[in-house]
Amino acid sequence: MIIEMNKILKRNTIDEENPMYNVGGFKVISNIIGVVNVINTTAPDDVEKEIEKLLKEYNSKINITLEDIVDFHFRFEKIHPFGDEMDVSEE
Repeated sequence: MIIEMNKILKRNTIDEENPMYNVGGFKVISNIIGVVNVINTTAPDDVEKEIEKLLKEYNSKINITLEDIVDFHFRFEKIHPFGDEMDVSEE
């Protein structure tokens, strides 16, 4: 479902035709978050495993709190599973 949502978001954009972004799948090139305080994200080969782990932990919760949602978002962004303009190869 996460990949499908990304496909919808990228539909009819220049990213859709660019193999570097791998629209319809997880990232194929390492990327980072930030410019000044750079955060390294999950390596492309580990994305699927880390997303599965994140979803399994989140879905095992009985009562979801605001803190759980914030934690999920933080961890998802740190995995950064899709290609974007901050690819490490462009540095």
